[in-house]
Amino acid sequence: MSRSMRFALAALATVLAVAGLGGTASASRTLRVENPLVIATGNITINEVLGARITCAITLRAMLNAQINKAGAGRLPEGAAGMVERVETAACRDNIGFVWTVIFLTPIALRYESFTGTLPEITGILLTALRAGVRITSASGMSTCLLQGDLPFELTSRAEVPGRLIQKRYLANRLRRIEGNCGINAEIEITGTLEVARTQPILTLA
Repeated sequence: MSRSMRFALAALATVLAVAGLGGTASASRTLRVENPLVIATGNITINEVLGARITCAITLRAMLNAQINKAGAGRLPEGAAGMVERVETAACRDNIGFVWTVIFLTPIALRYESFTGTLPEITGILLTALRAGVRITSASGMSTCLLQGDLPFELTSRAEVPGRLIQKRYLANRLRRIEGNCGINAEIEITGTLEVARTQPILTLA
């Protein structure tokens, strides 16, 4: 065997050894979800409806997939992450005091986008609720509209317990009016932070 060949084989062995020492965390392509049921409660604000803001109490129920493919980020079906099964709203009022009815059309598919934190400690996960539909109706029934769009959000954990998801926070979004007359600007934004109740999902590397 030539000297150059022996050098090349030695270099290859070194690279493989270093890759092995790098651990399976960086090589893992799958996030495992324990306790995949998400029940989150809190308040949301719907902005830009007749120039007003509508605030609602909300309870959301979603089921995450038991395994989420990291390599499928931003794509379907590879990045499928679960489903929002039900959303209930209550006490919806605008900043003037008028009552509104807000209905989220479910089910809503979820797509995985990325995770936060430094492997192997995952502190959160970014998901998008795809083509979320929201119907908003005034108490009189005279003002109603249907809006639709993608709703990105983040599920986060506390620093002292990485991976245990305790909070849901909506990220920048725009839902466009596709029917009706309730929004002057034809777009709304949903903001808010919800607390994850009961059994909280736990993210680990598969």
